Amino acid sequence: MTKEYRAYAKKAPTKDGDYTMDHTAIVYLMDRNGAFVAPLNVKRSPEEIAAEIRRYG
Repeated sequence: MTKEYRAYAKKAPTKDGDYTMDHTAIVYLMDRNGAFVAPLNVKRSPEEIAAEIRRYG
C-alpha cells in the first residue's frame, strides 16, 4: 500500500528497545469507485475542505 500511494513509512527504534513509526501524514481523497483523486489538506477551514470534496463529488 505504501508503494501504491507513494507513502513513506519507517520503523524508528526508541532508546528503551521499543519502536515508533515515521510516516506520511496525509488524507487521500478518493472517488466513489475507490480511485485516488487528490491529497486533502486538512489544515484548511472546514468550508474549504467541503468545497474541495464537492468539486470531485
